[in-house]
Amino acid sequence: MPVTPETFGSAQGSSQGPAHLAAMVGGSAPGASLGSQGARKCSKSSGLINHVEYPPSVLYPVKQLLVPFPVNKALDEVDHLRNQLDAYARELWRTQGEVNGLNAQHVHDNQLITQLNRQQQNQQRECGLSTTNTYKIQITDITYELLAARQEIKRLQLEVQRLRSQERVAQASQLESLKQELEDEKKSHGARMQIFMNGMTSSYNEIEELKAKNKELEERLARAEGAAGADGK
Repeated sequence: MPVTPETFGSAQGSSQGPAHLAAMVGGSAPGASLGSQGARKCSKSSGLINHVEYPPSVLYPVKQLLVPFPVNKALDEVDHLRNQLDAYARELWRTQGEVNGLNAQHVHDNQLITQLNRQQQNQQRECGLSTTNTYKIQITDITYELLAARQEIKRLQLEVQRLRSQERVAQASQLESLKQELEDEKKSHGARMQIFMNGMTSSYNEIEELKAKNKELEERLARAEGAAGADGK
């Protein structure tokens, strides 16, 4: 089936949206859990996340803490890759048109050769060998042109194969790079969360220690006041 921009573009898949990208990095879309207070401000036409606002209520308690995860750069890379694939599709469509044109010329040349052969037979009966030699020269010239056209067709077919190979290699490279970048961002996000949770745990332990010391001081103060009262009596 001929390659067209429409048929090629349909194979690229559709954008899954911010919620899908958030699921890829191990989180959830903030807008899905925060309701109207924490809704994302997204561009409906392109699916890009322009800005995310979080109300103060989502920062406390710790169990509901959400850390924004930037994906604008990754989405830009996806758009860039799609633009490159569209350019390859247009180039393939143009090359396919040239090949189809040469195939049509090939059929026309074959029809012309058949017609000239028929004319040659008629001229042999009417004009003799001199006319026959003239048409043989013409047929030879047309044969050379036909061979040249066939070589051009083969060259264009090889060019189409080369473009398709480059397209597959470029697509695989871009997708692998994007996947690695997302993995790195996910690891960085996890490390930041771990540091934050460690800090919260340390603060909690310090608070518990201060509470214990405060309780001990209160007990000592109460005992001292009791002893002072007994001495006064």
